[in-house]
Amino acid sequence: MKDGIRCIEEEREALLKFKDELIDEYGRLSSWGNEKYKEDCCKWSGVSCDNQTNHIVRLDLQGPLDGEYESTAPLKDWFQTITKLNQLKSLVLSSCNLPMVLPSSPFNTSNSLLQFVVVGNEFSSSRIFPLVFNLSSSLSFLDLSSNKLHGEIPISLGNMSGLTSLFLSHNQLTGKVPCPALSSSLTYLDLSRNMFNGTIAQCIGSLSKLESLYLGSNNFEDVIAESHFFNLSQLKYLDLSFNPSISFNISLGWNPPFQLTSVDLSGCKVGPHFPAWLRTQTTLEILDISNAEISGTVL
Repeated sequence: MKDGIRCIEEEREALLKFKDELIDEYGRLSSWGNEKYKEDCCKWSGVSCDNQTNHIVRLDLQGPLDGEYESTAPLKDWFQTITKLNQLKSLVLSSCNLPMVLPSSPFNTSNSLLQFVVVGNEFSSSRIFPLVFNLSSSLSFLDLSSNKLHGEIPISLGNMSGLTSLFLSHNQLTGKVPCPALSSSLTYLDLSRNMFNGTIAQCIGSLSKLESLYLGSNNFEDVIAESHFFNLSQLKYLDLSFNPSISFNISLGWNPPFQLTSVDLSGCKVGPHFPAWLRTQTTLEILDISNAEISGTVL
């Protein structure tokens, strides 16, 4: 550490190069600079460093950061610049308006990156998924919500065996959910607000660590049975809402393996009677069964 400055020079230069290739119209990176009082990049906005090694371990940038598109200075491979942060554990780019540039060489975080969040950047499947598959084998948290993902979920996603949280909501993903794409380590799965159709893969019921399952606002067509939940003993949050072609065929005496905190079945065909299994949920805090074709008396 020099003069109380924790920042590692190589990583500082990488961030300055990243900034130089952008138009920071709103001054979100105004704390980044070469000035004497800005030397310590560990104090820059959106940057977090390890207290012992001083390596940058988290980069969290939110809001518009537009790439330079002048013909005399074309946008460089900004992502390849980020790879210079080879101890990075968390990369968050939220609504930054950055173009998706495939890295020209492998992403140099083979054992460090744990969290990758690129929300609201309008990235396409053909761009983002090849990059994701080149990320750390230790990745546990992946959020690609609110982009322009389309087509089916790549089966190769299942090779990320350490993935515990997967967010793919607010995209245009279609087809069925492929079982091989789902890591058995998942605790949080959000596939809501897409265009999935067909039946809901019963293999989801084998994800024994799953705590949160969000499949709402899709086009699933299925009859939900007890087998869909047979091994979900840890499930706490369930959302199947606004899938109008989903109906239920569950026996009156079924005792679920879980205790839910929140359940949303609105817009599904739950009726005609109030589901008896919901009476077993003693920890329930939120229940939405509106427009679920239920009639009669709730006792």
